[in-house]
Amino acid sequence: MEEYPDIEVLRWKDADGEWASWTMQQLADETARLTTALRNLGVGAGRVVLMLMNRPEFHALDLAVMFLGRHRFRSTTPRLPNRSSIWSVTV
Repeated sequence: MEEYPDIEVLRWKDADGEWASWTMQQLADETARLTTALRNLGVGAGRVVLMLMNRPEFHALDLAVMFLGRHRFRSTTPRLPNRSSIWSVTV
């Protein structure tokens, strides 16, 4: 990561149909933020179920859970109208 912080690692179309992306540094920063937040919520070693829509935040959350030493069970949900992402963390 130190050699290539500006390399594009995630790319997706946003709600307006425009392409958006995260660099390695942006993914690392979001992962660190989520790792700290989950740790502060008491998430430690054990099992976590992640069920999210297919979106970039899924990758950062998945990495954060992994960095906490949790066993991850991942699932993506279909995009449903009038529905935001579902974040299910089992402590």
